[in-house]
Amino acid sequence: MKISTKKYSILISPPDFITYQPSEDYERALLNIWIEASKVFESSDFYFENEKVNIKTDWKKNHHPLEHSIEESSELILSVNGTYEHLEELSTFFLNRFLEMMFITMNISVPGSLNLYNRELKDLDNDSHLNNWGISLTSSPFEHFWEVSREPNDWPKIEFISLEKVVNWYKNLNVSFKQKASSNIDRCFFALINYCQENSFSPSSFIWITHSLEALYDTPRNGIIENLKNRIFLFLDEPSSHSKKLRKKIGDLYDFRSDFVHGTMEIARMPFFENLDKELEDYMIRVNDLSGFGIMLLLATIQKMVSNDAKELVFYEKYEFE
Repeated sequence: MKISTKKYSILISPPDFITYQPSEDYERALLNIWIEASKVFESSDFYFENEKVNIKTDWKKNHHPLEHSIEESSELILSVNGTYEHLEELSTFFLNRFLEMMFITMNISVPGSLNLYNRELKDLDNDSHLNNWGISLTSSPFEHFWEVSREPNDWPKIEFISLEKVVNWYKNLNVSFKQKASSNIDRCFFALINYCQENSFSPSSFIWITHSLEALYDTPRNGIIENLKNRIFLFLDEPSSHSKKLRKKIGDLYDFRSDFVHGTMEIARMPFFENLDKELEDYMIRVNDLSGFGIMLLLATIQKMVSNDAKELVFYEKYEFE
């Protein structure tokens, strides 16, 4: 059969260090992951309806990631290749899923390493921009890591892990072309993708975060909060100090979620003008801290699952004689 090819380009960005000054370790990890990404994503095979689809990337026009801000993005060339008869009409669908994979895996490997917010796709075959297609995934939820990673008692611990290992794990989940979640890990990732489509905080953020946590930890419907706390501390290792404070913080995260769901949340009016209202400024610091904490719990959990090559978590009750 004839092999079809469609070529596109998209602007991709490293993080923008306006708010936080990154540590030397983090800068080194960023440089390494962008170098690794150019190799790991150079050629990727997928199967759709039993037909192989290949996506190649050309990083030649991509600059050194730490020398440019988000406003100075670099061009990534992508080509979709295969014998699938509907490849041309579905090429943007394949690219969307591929870019989602890049976004998720890079930000699991090194949090905040890839930003794809409000990115437009260019059709290189027709030299035109696709106005009705694009991808919009912000790395800002993962950037909370920059702020908390230097705290002496930071928990949970986030590591820098091999991108190749994360990508291989992700591919084995067979999640790339799914349209609807059918497993706990699917539910987690689809909720996380929805969350990252919002560039600024909204009350629904707590819904996406808690949905992802409950899916990963297979939380029973009865006694959700206590069961979730216990499972998180069991899996991520309860810290020897300040565990009561962290348990309360998980409870606070759920209090915000509950207030939103039940109509009692003190919702701030958008757009936010914190500089006019100290109370609003304190409120936004609080909700951003809680949502960032929720994302760190997710990242630490997923990283440990990757390290142990686990597709899901299963918890059992136990008893003992006294």
